[in-house]
Formats: sequence, C-alpha cells, structure tokens
Amino acid sequence: MAAPLQSQPTADPLSLEHVPEKHLIIPSMPTPNGRLHLGHIAGPFLRADVLSRHRRRSGDHVRVISGFDSFESYMTLQAARENCRPKDCAERYSEGILRDFEAMDISIDRWIDPLDPEWSERYAETHRSLMNALLASKSVQNHLETVAYLPSTGRYVLGCWLLGRCPECGEEAGGYSCEACGANFQPWQMPETRPRPPVDEEPLSRRFQTPFLIVEDDERLSTWLDKADLDDDVRRRVSQAFAGRPYYVRLAAPGEWGVSWPILEEGKGEVPAVLFTYTFNAAYCLLIGDVYREIEAIAENPFDATSSVKITATFGMDVTMTKLINVPAALLSLGKFRPFDRAAVNRFYRLSGEKFSTSRRHAIWVEDITSRTPANSDVVRFHLVRTSPGREATNFEPKEFLQGTQELALRVGGPLATLQRIASSTAPSDPPSALVDLLNHELALQTASLDREPAAPEHLAASILRWSDAGHSLAENPAGGNDAFWWIKGLALLAYPVMPKLAIGLWQGLGHQGEPRIAEWPNRTSPTGSWPTDPFPTLSESEFAPCLPAKPASV
Repeated sequence: MAAPLQSQPTADPLSLEHVPEKHLIIPSMPTPNGRLHLGHIAGPFLRADVLSRHRRRSGDHVRVISGFDSFESYMTLQAARENCRPKDCAERYSEGILRDFEAMDISIDRWIDPLDPEWSERYAETHRSLMNALLASKSVQNHLETVAYLPSTGRYVLGCWLLGRCPECGEEAGGYSCEACGANFQPWQMPETRPRPPVDEEPLSRRFQTPFLIVEDDERLSTWLDKADLDDDVRRRVSQAFAGRPYYVRLAAPGEWGVSWPILEEGKGEVPAVLFTYTFNAAYCLLIGDVYREIEAIAENPFDATSSVKITATFGMDVTMTKLINVPAALLSLGKFRPFDRAAVNRFYRLSGEKFSTSRRHAIWVEDITSRTPANSDVVRFHLVRTSPGREATNFEPKEFLQGTQELALRVGGPLATLQRIASSTAPSDPPSALVDLLNHELALQTASLDREPAAPEHLAASILRWSDAGHSLAENPAGGNDAFWWIKGLALLAYPVMPKLAIGLWQGLGHQGEPRIAEWPNRTSPTGSWPTDPFPTLSESEFAPCLPAKPASV
C-alpha cells in the first residue's frame, strides 16, 4: 500500500515559475567487501538517484557525490575470509561496484576512492584536520575503556570481530550497531559479548585512553534535529538516544586499518590506532563538500554554516544513529559547520521474507539480473521503486517481479508502441487540455511524494501506470498524431526519475536534446522516429531462476 503524502500537491507544475535551487546529494558510502545486490540498490542508492533526477527535471542544479567506505572494519573480515590484504580485497570489489551502479543507471557526478593515489592523501588529511580541530575546541574527552585482545590472531575484539546482544532490544548484534532496531552502542555496553569467529583461547584485557565526544541533552544537536527534514519516527528515535543519558561518540579505536591516530594504552604509552570511520564520516562529508565547491567554482563548502546549498543524505536505518548523532555532533562541535538539511532513511528490503544477506548469499545480485536475464535496468528500477522500503520494511517477491514485467509490457508498452507509430510523422500543435490537466496532476503528486520526508517513491510507479492507462484510451481511439506526441512527452517526464533509459530515449525520439525537463514541456519539436527498442522485456520463471539464491536463507 502506498504511503500517505507528506505535503499537498502543488497546482500546475507545468506553468509554475520555478526558482532553481542548488542541491548536494550524498548517497551512503558502500564498503567494497562485495558486489551490490538489489537490497543495496533499493535503499540509499536508488533513493538518491530518483531524487536527483526529480530535482533536475524540475530545473534545480544537483550534484551527487559519494565514495567508498574502504576503511570500515568489515573490510578486514572479508580479507581474512579470502586470505588476502584488505587493500587487495577492496580494489577487487571496487571496480565491480562501479559497474553495478552503471548497470542500474545510478548516476553519480564524482566518486571518491580513499585507496586511490588521487584521493588517499587528501582523504587522510581531511580526517586528521577534523580531529585536530575537535581537540582544539576542547570537545574531546578521553575515556578509559577495556578492550579484549586475541594474541593468537593479533586482533582486537572490536567492530566486525565482536558479537553480542543489543543493549536496547536484546537482539543478536555485532560491532557498534544493531540492525534490528538501529541502536548504536559501545563494546562495554553490550551483553553476552564474544569474538567472531569463536576461539578456544581466553582474550587478554587491554586498557586504552580512547577519545570520545560525549553527547547528553545537547541543545545544538536537538535544535538541528527539530529543523531537519526527517521522518518523525527517525527524529524521535535519535532524540531519545541522547536524552537524559550519555551517548558516546567514538573518535578512534585500536587497530591499523584506517587513518592512523595513535592512542595511549595504560602502562605502555602510544599504540597504533585509527580514526573511527562512522564518526569521521563527518570528515568524509567535508571532503565531499570541498569537491562540490571545486566543481561549482564557489567559495563556500556546502557544510559551512552560511551555505545555502541544500544537502541530502540517503542511508539505511542500521546507521541512523551514527549519521544523525555522530556526524552532526562532530560538525556542530566546531561552530562553523552545519549537518545535512535532509536525511532519507530507508528500512530493510527483504528477499522472499528474509533479509538480503551478502554473507549468506541470500541475494539477487545486480550483475546477475542485468547480464543473465532479459531484464533491463528500467524494469528492475520500476519494481524497486514500487516496493520501496522508505517508511517500512518491504519485500522483493520473485513472482511479483515477474508479474510486474508482464504488467509493464501490457499497460505501458502496449499503448506506447501504437502511439509512437502515430507520433512519428507529427508536426505538433497545442497540447490537448485534458492531457495537460492530467500531467499537471501526476507531476504534482510525484513532487509531493518526494519533496519531504518520509518520502513515498512508490507513488511515482503508480503515477506512470495511471498515465499509461490514459494512453490506452488514446491508442484505442486515436485522434491524430498530436495527442500521441504530447502523451509520449508526458510519459518521458513522469518516467524520468524511475526509468531514465526509457525516458531519455522517448525525449530524444521526440526531437529534444539532453534529458527530460519540465521547462521544455511547451516546446514543439519534430520527432526523429528513433524510439527505444524493446523497452519492457518480460521474464519467465526459467529465465529468472539463475538469479535466485542457490539455497535457502536459513542454511
């Protein structure tokens, strides 16, 4: 069921004088420890792409910038499984992830790889500069913490190497956060801790003076949360996390994989440690903002407190606390920066009722569905938008996806094929008023479904189908090429955020240059007669079978 709209549809988007805005959209930074599956795409990456295309269609100036989270501790876990160095593991999967984005038409203006010589020094310097600034601001407190250590492996039982139970909900959890409830915590707060993988030895206890920011009833953070465009449920959860109790924002951890920042071990002096990637996502954001500043040739970083650039971050519920407490706390501590204007937080996307899982191979991989089946990116994107996990956890059901490809071919492909033939030799006149009214209505609904949190992208899929039903009436009772021309043009505008390959092909087939823009709706162009070929391939069960998990998720 489609979620309710968070704002009222604006009347007549086609004739509205739009004042262009500047937007920076930052999708979640993926850890390059495996290829992307549809659970990854359906969340922050497709949300970012749909939103950026919607904004560009409206006339806004948008940049999408992100990069790899190469120093996440799970890189060391995957490297251990593959018996290689974390750097080698990251480099191998990095190339594949970028191909997966391309295969799904996820458009990103600039991509940062902290392991690439082009970025590595600048990445590290940005992180160390932020840490030095936090120290100078007197915001940092050292906390004496005890960390388990395994001499046989040389590993600290932290991050990916730590399992236990969530102190908030009691569910099985690992590292610093709970996927079940989104809570964030420190190792000493977890009950029933144990190493991953299990070992026969008793861990040693080592004590460190670890730097933290400690957040409790923070007025600056609360003021920002009240103003930011957030799902109310997300806002409530985040506010409760630091209300009346200390919330520890980790700044460093013992280890060697990451940007080095030594810490003191009790009785031993300095030992190797690294800056904590979850909190220092704030430094990553400042680097992204600096890249935006360079691309746009402007003086201000979008994260500067005085900047008017609208910043949107897209990410999953499992990192909500670190994105909405750790990162803002670090930025606000310095007084001259501001956090995001908007955070689009997605819930989990399941496959046949079970969470998509890289480790258990319970997934449909982007590489498989785009290269081993007739499916194209548009039909996959349409289904992921239709079943978007924006407000609640949703499910990818293979049979529903296959039925959806049939529905697209019939409801959209059917009238489109007929009307393309009619429109090919058309010299268009004024658009029919009934189509203008319907397009205004659908564009207004799409805008209302995307412009505030919690967004409801599933309304875009419904909008495309309603417009296509109107096309059926035109195809069955054709009144001439003029109606066909304007219907195809409306379809290109409505489909662009969801099915960009189709939309761009139709737009250019009508004689336009570039990509669909609402401002160009009145323009009468001459169709080229060159239309997208086979835009809605259908799939049979046998064609889709190679993409499905080879064994049950419980195995």
